[in-house]
Order: sequence, then structure tokens, then C-alpha cells
Amino acid sequence: MKHLSHILAITLLLGASALVSAQESINETRDVPPDSSVHVENIAGTLEFSEWDSNRVEVTGTLGKGTERLDFDVNNSRTTIRVILKDGVRSSRGSDLMIRVPSGTRLSAETVSANITIKKLSGRLELESVSGTVNISGEPAELEAETVSGSIKIEFAPPNSEISSVSGHLVVRSAAGHIELGTVSGDIDLTASSLDGVEVETVSGKAQVTTNLLGTGRFELESVSGSVTLTIPRDAAADFDLSTFSGKIRNQIGPQAEKTSRYAPGETVKFSTGNGGPRVTMASFSGTVKLVVR
Repeated sequence: MKHLSHILAITLLLGASALVSAQESINETRDVPPDSSVHVENIAGTLEFSEWDSNRVEVTGTLGKGTERLDFDVNNSRTTIRVILKDGVRSSRGSDLMIRVPSGTRLSAETVSANITIKKLSGRLELESVSGTVNISGEPAELEAETVSGSIKIEFAPPNSEISSVSGHLVVRSAAGHIELGTVSGDIDLTASSLDGVEVETVSGKAQVTTNLLGTGRFELESVSGSVTLTIPRDAAADFDLSTFSGKIRNQIGPQAEKTSRYAPGETVKFSTGNGGPRVTMASFSGTVKLVVR
């Protein structure tokens, strides 16, 4: 997982100050070369992205009070869009921008409290926010999404996605290939029939994964005090290794767990179903480990 420290640093831009200017409407378009990338920064407000079959980037919407201008620059194959605050202003009521980019564009976006909405972009996405929510629809080619406290909701996560938050909830409704999800205190809810591997990590949040077990990949669910639940078909074939240090194991597939020793409260169970299949590892320090039949 990528570290979240560089997102936290953005919060230094926020502070108390008077807001001095009225909202300003924005409607600007720039021609961009094919295969270009777009980078967007907006502290507060909203960012909404969509794509079109044109080698142009279009920005519409309004700049919030306290904003000096919109920087919209095309430098070779990189387009940069930044909301710039007035000197001495450290906060804003928020700028609301709707941005259209060419189909397949590599997009990166950074916000503090601004919400990010992706409407069916097909390129690579790198999205970062402190407290803003991130909502993604469509089928991006690649995906990395991080927040500190904002929730992340994803319609489809492509193979090798990396999605993380400190305290925000992560919800993924469909995914393919291998996926990584991590939180500290936020909950994780992943539903995907075609996964061939997953890494889920949480400290105190609850993690729930519903999937078929495909291929020969690794399915790893780990927590410190939060519960981890894996829901699979009854006839799934896999090698299972479930363990806790002081928590309980609830197993609906194979044999019941046993104490790790007469002196320790932890439980463990290892077993296999079918022939071959992926390796499933579920572990928690003090939380409950659940293997559930759907």
C-alpha cells in the first residue's frame, strides 16, 4: 500500500481566514495532444470527471469565494488544472468543477475536502483526498485511490487496484484480477465474483469479502481487532489457514477450530477442499475470523 503521509501534508493548506471574493463562472477548453495526462488540484468543493472522443480538455463550473484564479496549463503531454487561492487565504467555500478529458486519459486528482466523482473514465486513475469522498463508476484501466477520512465507493476495480483509507469506509461492488484494500479504522466491503487474489488489511475496522475462489492466487485477510469475513460458494476448492491470537474462529466450510495451546486463548484450523485452487489465509489478533457459505 502507498503511504498516506503526503496526503496528510495537504491539510497544512487549510486554516481560518476571511473570504473576500464572489463566485466566478468558469468555461474554458484547451486542445491537448493524444495520449496526454491530466493533473487536477482543488482544496474544497467538488470535482466531477467524464470523458469524450475529443483531444480537448474542458473545465466548467464555479470558483468559490476566496479563490484568485484557475490555472489551466498544457505543457507538452501534461495538462495541469489548479484552483489557486488569494494571498493570505487558507480556506474557501469551495470550487465546483466539471472536467471532461479525452477517452483513455491518465488522470490524477488531489483534494483536501473536495469530493471526487468519476463518471465512466477508461484510463488510469490516481485519486487522493483527505476528507472528501471518492465515487467511481465505469471501468478504469488502472486504479489507485487513497483518503484519510473520506469514504471510497467503486463500481468496478480493475486488476491490481490499490485502495486505502485511514478511517474512511471502502466499498467495492465489482472487481477483477488481484486487488489490495487497507484501512486503519474504516470498514471494508468487497463483492467480486471474478477475483483471482486479494489482500485485505485493517486494524480495527470490519472487513467483509464476498467472492468465488478462482485460479491459484492468494486470498489474504488480516486484522488486529476488527472482524474479517470471507463469504464463498460451498463447493469452492482451496487450501485454508485460519488463525487468531485471542479472537474466535467461525467456520462453515470445514472442521472447527482448535485452541492453539492449553495456555493461550487463540484458535487455529487448517484444511483443504477440492483439488488445488487458491490459498486462503485469514488472521486476526483479537478479532473474529469468519468463513461463511453463501
